[in-house]
Amino acid sequence: MHARRWIIGAVFSLGVAAAQTHESVRVNLEGGFAYQTRNTSAIPADGTKFSYRDLIGRGPFYYSRLTAIIHGEETSGYRIVVAPLNAFGVGKLPNKVVFSGVTFDPGTETAGRYIFNNYRFTWWHRWRPIDGADIRAGWTFFVRDANVSLAQGSKTASFYNLGPVPLFYLDATRSFDGRLRAEFEFDGLVAPQGGALDFGLALAYSLTPAASVKLQTRYLDGGTGSGSAYSYSTFNYVALGIELHW
Repeated sequence: MHARRWIIGAVFSLGVAAAQTHESVRVNLEGGFAYQTRNTSAIPADGTKFSYRDLIGRGPFYYSRLTAIIHGEETSGYRIVVAPLNAFGVGKLPNKVVFSGVTFDPGTETAGRYIFNNYRFTWWHRWRPIDGADIRAGWTFFVRDANVSLAQGSKTASFYNLGPVPLFYLDATRSFDGRLRAEFEFDGLVAPQGGALDFGLALAYSLTPAASVKLQTRYLDGGTGSGSAYSYSTFNYVALGIELHW
């Protein structure tokens, strides 16, 4: 908990400091629903594999995401993302599962919780427009703040994981008629021990020079299969967003 508070405080401190030193800031708040199409875990990594999707259902699960884009020099800047996700449900395991040293029986009501909060700090560089599209690319410092748990009667077990991951960042925006624009956003990197892929698509409409509304969809896939945990998941998101810029 102390680590989580430190990360949130550090992220917002960076955002405030950047906003105070640069002219242009865009803040996007989106909220909507996440659906899990895959979510397999085992604690430890060579333990019993089971599916959170089968246990607690595909969703929907409510989610929110805050993104701040800070324009620094003419061709570079920063991005800060705070993206919590909390999926909870009750179901029955199809077979015996040994999870974090605790044995859970099949056919018995079992509560499962999958928390995957992530915080990102990105440095980006703007390239020359390509066919009218504004292109930004850079690197993201991604911090995962994850906690998975099972509870069955008086038996409970959980596993907490906090760790950094470097990701490649790409963003492309194309305007159509001055008010309508399409946006593509990507964070991702794949390595032998695991990886993360986050794709976002949005259709935005400017209500005023300082405010836009967005219809957004996202695809998040990733995990790790080494060390103390095996966890691979795929989530699809649909959301509405509002963006303010000044």
